[in-house]
Amino acid sequence: MARKAIVIDWKLVEKMLRSMCDGPEIAARVGVHPDTLYRACKKEHKIAFQDYAASMYASTRQMLREQQINKAVGYKRLEDTPFNTAQGVIFMPVVRHYEPSDTMLKWLGVQYLNQKEKQDVTLEIPDFVIVGDTDDDEEETDDDETEE
Repeated sequence: MARKAIVIDWKLVEKMLRSMCDGPEIAARVGVHPDTLYRACKKEHKIAFQDYAASMYASTRQMLREQQINKAVGYKRLEDTPFNTAQGVIFMPVVRHYEPSDTMLKWLGVQYLNQKEKQDVTLEIPDFVIVGDTDDDEEETDDDETEE
């Protein structure tokens, strides 16, 4: 008796990979053993699951970087905005402006450009004496004169 063919929803797999899920998480969601998912990927996409996942992860990282840059420098986006009219609510495209974020600019500078904020570092060592150091401006007193 032949086994029942397992059908994998590859759109769901791709969506989960783009959300940075790993193989066992996806297999659990799809309802198969991870090895079954890996074999099906090899059969369906002609590449190892690891390589398939890596391409999806790379796509997600690129998209995140792009969004971070947009947030840092500000951007414009065309958005459908609802308007109340006599005929009811209609949606019209409106250009929305998003202001730059100083915080994101600083974070990206630290992450990608090796920029750091200046730090004022002072070193204080209590009761520190240099051996053999004499100060000329200190007055020396004899022990005999002070005892009288």
